[in-house]
Amino acid sequence: MALLTEIEVTGPLTAAVRAALADTLAQVRGGLLLVVASDGLAVDDLGDPVASRDMAALTATLAAYGAERGPTGAVLDGAVRGVALELALAAGCRVATGRAVMGFSDIGLGLVPAAGGTQRLPRLIGAEAALRLLLTGGEVTADEALGLGLVDRVAGEGAQPEARAAARAAARGLLGATPPHPAGLRDGRAYLASVAAARRGARGAAARLVDCVEMALLLPFEQGLAHERVCFDDLCRDEATLGLLHAAAVFGHAGGGTDEPPRKLGLWGGGAAAAGLVLGALGTGCVVQVAAAQRETVVQLLADVAERQEADVQAGRLTPDRREEDWSRLLPQIGTAGLDGVDLTVMTEAGPELAGPRVTFGCAPEAGAAALVRFDRLAEIKAMDASPAVVARVAGFARAMGWEPVVTARGGSVAQRLAGALAGALVWAEGQGLTQATISASLTAAGIAGDGAGEMVADGTALRCLAALANAGAQAIAAGEAASAAEVDAVAIAAGLMARRSGGPMHQANRRGLLVLRRDLALWQADDPALWTIDPLLDALAATGRGFS
Repeated sequence: MALLTEIEVTGPLTAAVRAALADTLAQVRGGLLLVVASDGLAVDDLGDPVASRDMAALTATLAAYGAERGPTGAVLDGAVRGVALELALAAGCRVATGRAVMGFSDIGLGLVPAAGGTQRLPRLIGAEAALRLLLTGGEVTADEALGLGLVDRVAGEGAQPEARAAARAAARGLLGATPPHPAGLRDGRAYLASVAAARRGARGAAARLVDCVEMALLLPFEQGLAHERVCFDDLCRDEATLGLLHAAAVFGHAGGGTDEPPRKLGLWGGGAAAAGLVLGALGTGCVVQVAAAQRETVVQLLADVAERQEADVQAGRLTPDRREEDWSRLLPQIGTAGLDGVDLTVMTEAGPELAGPRVTFGCAPEAGAAALVRFDRLAEIKAMDASPAVVARVAGFARAMGWEPVVTARGGSVAQRLAGALAGALVWAEGQGLTQATISASLTAAGIAGDGAGEMVADGTALRCLAALANAGAQAIAAGEAASAAEVDAVAIAAGLMARRSGGPMHQANRRGLLVLRRDLALWQADDPALWTIDPLLDALAATGRGFS
């Protein structure tokens, strides 16, 4: 092939990246090879009609390029998700490196793909496999993708960049070859049977996604794309989708980075929480150096760990061999000497000044240390005066422990403030003679205290709870416990106080309007002044026509 242009498509597909890619596609001629390693759109562009239309235009341009100007191919290297995978589907051939993983996360946002994914994917691999990928939001490895027919070849095992170079060479060898006829539509009866099976029980975005896949068989390609676009645009206005998109945005900005978990953890002190922290950390495979000023504290901690391990062995949750392996990574000491070489020290009681990243847990914050507050699956990280690197390390530890980290400002716990407000509102509801079943149904429908699916519907009880939560969120911001409404929403969701689809209490307040919220609070504040007296911050925002943002 006389002329071959390679284009790297990596990182978030921001507006600048999309524009540059469009310019390049308009100018080049001859063979074209995309090397794709991208999670798709940036978090702030998810659900944005402009961004999705940009990507739809890019996939259409790439498909037309292959028909008019020269053969096209894609190398899939690392994570290739969402619209980045839709772009690769528009190429004439695909080669994956051994480390590639592929998937669509649109359904988790209450959306359908909008750059041709619901039309090209089933044409390529059939309805059953396509629906499994699209409806679960799961991922496939390179070998699994090859088995499905999603990629034409897997090449480039081993370390990078050698693996990527091998995959590029394999893709160049496929360029210009006659592509196989898409096999996904050959058996129409089986295709429709898969669609019918997937439609049973599907609601909301899932039902619209099944419709799109069905249209890939029943409509001409361009009309199928138009149907996909209509479904996407409709879902962008859905309340649950708006909540999910808002949640994705706030967690994208409030999670404290993506630092790796510590390989060697230090723990200073003892107490009731220390044994759980040690066991959890050992379960992640890291070395745990426990230390305290007093020998008795260390001995008691080791005894507590051993007792809980024995209970886990007896219950079948832990094998004796794994217990011994875990115990071999538990290093006790008196004093601070061994803590110098750890990646992070968790302090459950006040102690001497320590070097390196550290976080306090259940004790007074220290200078230079972050503070950690646990609430259900939430790890509320108080940045205090700790450096961003320390906060990121604490967030990595929290993720390794299976918690959802959210970074908030200094001060008290946002989660505890919100939980207190919700508990107070529920006490009020029970005082009105409402049954537990009635209250539970009301909360579930409004996305409060659970992950119930369906339409967002708020009755009088739910509106009282939402108002109490939003008012408490305003109080948390005013008190310096949270720096923004986004932090409050992230805390509420991670703590299990509101469903992800709700977007959180501040998002719900914005959707209804702060003037409406203020009117409701003014009507209700006499019922319980602690819950529903209008916070001055809310008052000020409502007076100027602004929202929580």
